[in-house]
Amino acid sequence: MKFLALSLLVYGALTAWVASRVDATTEEWTYAFSHLALAAALNAHLLHAARARSLALLSPPVVFLLVSQLYFTINGLKYFSPILLYPQFDLSLTAQFVGSVAGAAVLFACGLLLKTQRGPTSARVLGWIRGYWPGLRRLLLVSVAGSLACKAALFMLGYGSPYADTEFTEHVVRSYADFFLILGNETFGLSSLLLGSLYLMRPRGSDRRRPLTAAAAFVGVLTQVAHMLLFIKARMILLVTAVIVALTAEIRSRRTAERLLALLFL
Repeated sequence: MKFLALSLLVYGALTAWVASRVDATTEEWTYAFSHLALAAALNAHLLHAARARSLALLSPPVVFLLVSQLYFTINGLKYFSPILLYPQFDLSLTAQFVGSVAGAAVLFACGLLLKTQRGPTSARVLGWIRGYWPGLRRLLLVSVAGSLACKAALFMLGYGSPYADTEFTEHVVRSYADFFLILGNETFGLSSLLLGSLYLMRPRGSDRRRPLTAAAAFVGVLTQVAHMLLFIKARMILLVTAVIVALTAEIRSRRTAERLLALLFL
């Protein structure tokens, strides 16, 4: 209940601030806050369900609902700029809110289903990670090396962001062979981000000190974030990284991971 009350307080302040900046109408800020109130209830329910069933935060159903509800929460600001976000549809604010209520009902039903799950529990996932830690460490090194190699090759070929005066866009690729470099860059980059965060979040004493592996993990995370943020000009990587760090923090402490997720929702 404390998290729900804090969420309503923060979302209310955010709505009031945005409404004052854009001279929003009463209808706009009312729908915006109503949407965010639904999001606050859903977020609190998700954290409660995962805690009640001792579900691992890295388990697929929890991750799926987490990402879906983050997107749902961010969408609460759409009522202030419906034309910019949905130029292809002539939807009234009421119609958009009805759609949001329907989406909230689906997410709530998924949260109820989450309460029926018996696993994977935190203990099972963390046990699996500890059991396969040497293999995950080697996979981390391969992922970082592959990510750096693909990024270097794409840079040499002139691929980058359409916002950075380079030739690559989603619809313009010079040869089919280049698709493998693009796919490798995305795959190895995301893998190095996930495994690097997991390695850096590991509890002290769980593994003997490996400074080179720790440096590789840090480089893998940093280069992926820097490449997406500074070169590709995609700011979504900041949200993705925050989600991954919050989820992988469970390997260190479940309470820390839940606090990071709560902060992320706020």
